[in-house]
Amino acid sequence: MDKLDKIHKHFFFPIFFITLFVISLFTAMMVLLSLGNSQTLLQFAVLIAVTPILFILSNILYRYFDNFFVRILYIFSSYIGGLFLLWFFASIVLAVFYVLFLFVGPAYFFAVSILLYSLATLFFMIGILQAKKVKITRYEMPAPAKHESLKGKKFALVADMHLGPVNQEKFARRIFRKIINEKSDAVLFPGDMFDSECYGDVENIRKEIKVLTDAVPVFFSPGNHEQYGPFNHFIQIASDGGMTVLIDEKINFLGVPIFALNFRQTKRMDEIEKLINENISPENPAIVLNHEPVFHDLLSKAGAFLVVSGHTHNGQFWPGNYITDFFFYKKFTYGLQNYGGLSSITTSGIGTYGPAIRTFNTPEIVIINFV
Repeated sequence: MDKLDKIHKHFFFPIFFITLFVISLFTAMMVLLSLGNSQTLLQFAVLIAVTPILFILSNILYRYFDNFFVRILYIFSSYIGGLFLLWFFASIVLAVFYVLFLFVGPAYFFAVSILLYSLATLFFMIGILQAKKVKITRYEMPAPAKHESLKGKKFALVADMHLGPVNQEKFARRIFRKIINEKSDAVLFPGDMFDSECYGDVENIRKEIKVLTDAVPVFFSPGNHEQYGPFNHFIQIASDGGMTVLIDEKINFLGVPIFALNFRQTKRMDEIEKLINENISPENPAIVLNHEPVFHDLLSKAGAFLVVSGHTHNGQFWPGNYITDFFFYKKFTYGLQNYGGLSSITTSGIGTYGPAIRTFNTPEIVIINFV
């Protein structure tokens, strides 16, 4: 990681947490404005306001201590943060119509407030349940003429497990068993297998990875959350578990080049273009692992025929999918897309980061059948 990447890393989290704090203060203000300022509601509003602080504290503590108290704090702040984020969206609606409610009367304002916050709470409970489910999403894709060896083969795609305090080794075991049961010929894993600065049950998760890699070859490239933590440690766990770890490098599998781009905090296009052109050619079309769904133009021109990504979580929970789609990755936020002969698949991922919910966004394992 060079100097600019380190600067980006150090500034990202303060901005991220300040944003969360502002969101929490706004939500607490709207709760008091719409529901009243009783002693109980005041205490609840204070909890809303300090939730980002709890989340920050748990993140910092978990980097250095892995014990029951820290895990409970991390898990509590992740779940309660999910509830309050949904309350934040409800608060935006209330703020937009605040003037209208003043004209039609405070009784209606209170009633609508109750309705919106109740719906947000219902969506929160749905999100908890959906985060525990896993669906299989299947795509059929023609094998390139130069890679007839892919015909009849089946690749699994999984990303964004975020193994840590919330999603632990039992979660990994369940997901890996589902992948094994699909009897795929290979697994593509474009990043964010780990979540936090430290992962206490290292031996247990390494054993679970080994069970997977004993059954099927796994190609792993790191994402941004590997870089936020002890990068070398995470890479060592993946490697010791039998995964083929690719960092700005390629390997041939079934005669097909598989190239993986390392996640970059800063995007230097000249450096990235040089790296892509050195590893991909139209004469030998490649599969690319790229954690963030970007660089489609460069990959298409270089001769890649398939790029698989994660990172977006498809917004992770409603209505975050609309935000991610509109402001960030557009049509590449989720699913199968085509770009100048390049097929791009972005998976919604399998785990959670921050709010431990997946409202109307079921985690998925993607299966690619080459025909």
